[in-house]
Amino acid sequence: CDPSLPIEEQDRLDNKNMMDILENEIIPLYYRDQSKWVWMMKNAMKDIVPYFDSDRMANEYYEKMYNYTYSPTSLNQENKAAIFS
Repeated sequence: CDPSLPIEEQDRLDNKNMMDILENEIIPLYYRDQSKWVWMMKNAMKDIVPYFDSDRMANEYYEKMYNYTYSPTSLNQENKAAIFS
């Protein structure tokens, strides 16, 4: 990730890298050795599930919606967009 790149260029590079990994590593592994592919998928899920569970979602919702300190100057359009995105 190069922060100096325009967002569209970074998106293009991210897409290319993701597709390269998918086409050259993940899909061939699925057809070559399904048990190893299942092992890899389960390990990937163990790594990411904590970031997508309902506890994290509820905490994030609370922080953004109910624990937000309101002041007339803090709730401008930019802050609203950040809170409700």
